[in-house]
Amino acid sequence: MKNIFTYILLIFISLIPLSAQQNDAEILKTTMIKISDNFYTILNDENNDKKMRQEKILKEVTYLFDFKLMSRLSLNKKTRNSISKTQFNDFSKTFEKYIQNYYLDKLDFLKGTTATIKESKQTKQNRIEVTATVETKTDVKNVIYKFYKNKKQEWLIYDLEIANVSILQSYRSQFKSYLTEHSFDELLTKLNNSDS
Repeated sequence: MKNIFTYILLIFISLIPLSAQQNDAEILKTTMIKISDNFYTILNDENNDKKMRQEKILKEVTYLFDFKLMSRLSLNKKTRNSISKTQFNDFSKTFEKYIQNYYLDKLDFLKGTTATIKESKQTKQNRIEVTATVETKTDVKNVIYKFYKNKKQEWLIYDLEIANVSILQSYRSQFKSYLTEHSFDELLTKLNNSDS
């Protein structure tokens, strides 16, 4: 009898993490649906000029991103090991600003599009992917938001995959190529001075 009880207890315990993971995935999906709705409400509100639109959307979405981790992952291991802590901190701040400016500048291209959050699935114990489709008048693109759980047990985005292309892999490739002929400080200057 004791063995049967222990067996049932072990089964129950083994199911708890799965249930928790499913709940996290569902919660993130609900969160992303709400944020997507708010995003398009702000984007299509004619009372918002370009600057207001950018400020409101920035406030709406930036808390979801771990920009420090994204900046680290955008550099290959060799580069990360060759720079100082100060250089990395400068790069992290610059990279965050660069990404925000780049995508904020392209907000108006999303007018007239629609987005649908399709699914949210647990890929690893501390990884969840939320998939959305963005539909324009001419095509449909998949966007995958890649979340990880940090030490504070918060789910944050560390990468985006747009039409099967990881933005972090793209940046890592670009930066690696640039650094074959330029210094790291030159890369910082380039990102700081970029209008994109």
